[in-house]
Amino acid sequence: MTPALELLHQLYPEAEISALVRSGTGPVLQHHPLMARIYMDGKITGNQQMHQRTKASLWARLVQIPQGLRLIAALRRQRFDLAVHFTDSDRGALYALLCGAPQRVGHRAQGGLWSKNHFYTQLCPRPETRMHKVRENAGLIRSFATGPSAVESDPGALVLNSTPEELAWGSRRIGPPQPP
Repeated sequence: MTPALELLHQLYPEAEISALVRSGTGPVLQHHPLMARIYMDGKITGNQQMHQRTKASLWARLVQIPQGLRLIAALRRQRFDLAVHFTDSDRGALYALLCGAPQRVGHRAQGGLWSKNHFYTQLCPRPETRMHKVRENAGLIRSFATGPSAVESDPGALVLNSTPEELAWGSRRIGPPQPP
């Protein structure tokens, strides 16, 4: 996501950028220079592991409702102009709708009776061929950006700003960083 954030900043340098991420992933953006605020949507309701996905119990989902309502209220207080949804999650699409942003952009959902396509004001078609997520996210940004610079701009670099303490911890854990 960080290359897409850099592209967004290139195209709209005056914009204040915030992100809503899943609990546990916030530290990746914590020291990013473009981040104004980071919101986390609480615990992941499903046990999402590589190549396996299980559903959380109904009770586990119900007890998260008050936290979700507080998050929606906090998002609405920010009066966002734009919400860009980079993933396919239903929950993220719902947050994009309920945050109150007048402009909401996401990828077109594939079929189904209940479609989150109605949650967005602008839909970006899914790429026909598989592509790297960085390029897919950049295409989503370009789908609503205007002007020639939107087409010509490349996504930014992958940014992971770590504190000296985090780097020291990583060096102790896996060894010092190797030069490129």
